Amino acid sequence: MASRKYSGKDTRPTNEFIHIDLLPEVKRPRNLNINLLLIVLIAVIASWLIIYIPLTSRQTALDTALERRADASYELLLVNQQFVGLNIDNDRIAMYERIERAMALQTDFEELHAAISTEINRRGTIHYFLYNAVSGELYIQVSSTSITSFDIIDFDLIELPMVVSSRYTVTHHEGTRVHAEFIVEVDFDAE
Repeated sequence: MASRKYSGKDTRPTNEFIHIDLLPEVKRPRNLNINLLLIVLIAVIASWLIIYIPLTSRQTALDTALERRADASYELLLVNQQFVGLNIDNDRIAMYERIERAMALQTDFEELHAAISTEINRRGTIHYFLYNAVSGELYIQVSSTSITSFDIIDFDLIELPMVVSSRYTVTHHEGTRVHAEFIVEVDFDAE
């Protein structure tokens, strides 16, 4: 091979690699990195405020409720063990409570029966006398010789202090007698 000779004008050797930078030089400012770090920090703090604080307060409330429930169930277990240990019968307790409720519904029926019987017996005859404790109504079947005596009996019943209202319906005629059923609403607590 032939060798080349250098001229004095050219200072570069001919077999040297030529580096050409076609891309411009990009400088990233440091502010971009700091801005990204600030955004991430604000997002973390906001999520802590929005999610973690309400979640911890609700978790505390749930833990308190679960503790109360556990305490109550343990106390129920202890009471049931005491019932078993003392041979207490729950059916007897329930029966006693029903008796107490029934005694609270008990009324002085004799006084009312005597007052109503006195008023009705002046003008007619009582055939039956039924009291419904649930509705507080008396059902009385009366017979009399005339229909007008029922109006007088109705008026006399309303005058009694325990009677709230009174109404009657004529059921049937039997010869000279007329039968009617009175529905009398009673309040035993009235004075």
